[in-house]
Amino acid sequence: MDTWKTWKGGFDAWENATATWMEQVMKSPMLLGPAGAMLTAAAKAKAKADHQSATLWGQAGVAVKRDQERMLHEVHQLGSRMMDLEEQLAVQRDEIRTLVSALAERDAVLIEALQTVRAVTAAAQPTAQPTAQPDAQPTAKPAAKPASKKRSKEL
Repeated sequence: MDTWKTWKGGFDAWENATATWMEQVMKSPMLLGPAGAMLTAAAKAKAKADHQSATLWGQAGVAVKRDQERMLHEVHQLGSRMMDLEEQLAVQRDEIRTLVSALAERDAVLIEALQTVRAVTAAAQPTAQPTAQPDAQPTAKPAAKPASKKRSKEL
């Protein structure tokens, strides 16, 4: 176990010295300047490559990421509009059901009133005895006119 403690102590000392040195190197403007320039150049190169790739695929007729994102956005908008329309439809269905039930109640009242009027009218009218109709005399046919003779013109 003594060996382990010795090795562990040496490792900890090396780690502390290395961490101190790496911190100084990473803060050094001699490293940060060129590293920042390389990172900027790499980012610009990647952006240009992505743009050229998207242009190439777009010219080939393949939907690129930008097109897919635009279509996805439009699908989400359509889904939102559809949900709004479904809510409006549900409200209108409720209104129609309310109107139909109100009309059914009104029709029931009108039918009851009509039956009452018919009953009162039937009770107020005296019952009439059917009268005999005299036999109808057949009408004579008018006499046919004699056919007219055409005169021929002579020259």
